[in-house]
Amino acid sequence: MKFKLIKCPRQPGNLRISKKACALRYREAQKIGGEIPVREFDVVRKIGLETCKTCPVGRDNAVELQISNRKDEAALTSACINRALKENTGGKTDHERQ
Repeated sequence: MKFKLIKCPRQPGNLRISKKACALRYREAQKIGGEIPVREFDVVRKIGLETCKTCPVGRDNAVELQISNRKDEAALTSACINRALKENTGGKTDHERQ
């Protein structure tokens, strides 16, 4: 996911937020339960995230972030496997070892 600022359709004040931050706020909002916060900070946080809970833009960004993370993990895994193969074979390919 590229770094891109978007206008948040749910937060007041014409808020500009990154797509990743939007996705993370959406995910965090899904964890909010029915418990009543005790600390003032937690009350404000819960109220702020409530607006993200059903946001279609946040949902789309969360899906995009999940896909992006999977691609990053696959690329990292592939790079690790290639590096391990090179280390174990002295940097030679199958063809060069024959």
